[in-house]
Amino acid sequence: MGRQHKYILALRAYGDFTILLNALQHAAHPLAYQVIASAHLQPLFEALKPYLKLDALSIEFKEIGIRHSLLGLFTNRYLFNAHTYQELKQFQHELNRMPVDEFYVEQHARKWLLSFLLQKKFSVMAAGHNVYASYADFFRATYPIINDPVKPNHILILPTARQKFRNIPSADILAIKQAFADKAIVQTGFYASNQIKQLNENEFLYHSFQELVTQIMDSELVFCPDSLQAHLCQLLGKPHYILHPKGLSKAFFTPHVMRLATHKVF
Repeated sequence: MGRQHKYILALRAYGDFTILLNALQHAAHPLAYQVIASAHLQPLFEALKPYLKLDALSIEFKEIGIRHSLLGLFTNRYLFNAHTYQELKQFQHELNRMPVDEFYVEQHARKWLLSFLLQKKFSVMAAGHNVYASYADFFRATYPIINDPVKPNHILILPTARQKFRNIPSADILAIKQAFADKAIVQTGFYASNQIKQLNENEFLYHSFQELVTQIMDSELVFCPDSLQAHLCQLLGKPHYILHPKGLSKAFFTPHVMRLATHKVF
C-alpha cells in the first residue's frame, strides 16, 4: 500500500505560504504531502517557479474568494464579515470533495473555530516558539545554510511591510545607505500602493511578485522588515538582515537571521 498523503491547507498570508514552500522544498519526503492552497497565493507561486523546482510539489490552488491576503476567519477586522461567511461556505464545499476528513493548518489560532464551523478535524503544523523550527520538525526538513557575502557589491533595502508598523523608518534606511557609501550600489525598493512616492536616486517601486523576486535575486545582501521579503530571501538563499520594532516576537525570524543574529531593533 502506498504512503497516505497528509493534506495541508494554505489559507494565510504570502509570508506564511513562503515558509511552507521552504519546508516542502527541503522535506525528507516532499511527495507525502498534498497542499490545498487558496488561489490568492498562486501569483506568488508562479513568480517563484523560474528560480525553484516547484513542479515536484503537489499543490492545488482553489478559488474560495479570499480578498484580504488571508482567510477572513483568521483576522479580527473581518471575522464577522458576510464575505468571510462566503469564504467558509465555498471552502467547505471544496473540502467535502477531498478523500480525507483530517487536515493540517499552519497555526493554532482559531483552529477550533475553523473545525467547529466546517465540521472537519484540523491538526497544527506550527506549535513551537519558532515557525521555521516547528516546520522542520513536522516535515523532517533541513534548511541549507546561507552565508553572508564578504564584500557585497549590490545592496537591496526593502522597507515596506504589509503591516505598516513593521516598515523600516527613514532614519534606518539612511543609516544603511551611509554604511555602504562608496562601497556598494545600494538600491531601495518600495511596494507600489495608492500613495504616490517621490523617488530619489537609486529608489524604485515594484508592482508585482515577479518584480520583487527579480530584485532579490539580482542583489547580494537584503535589508528588510520581519515580513514576506525576509521569507523570500530565506527561500531563495539570499543573505538578509531583519530590522524590526521593539518588542516584536522572534517567532517568524528566518533560520539565517537566527543563526547569525542579523537583526536590529528600531
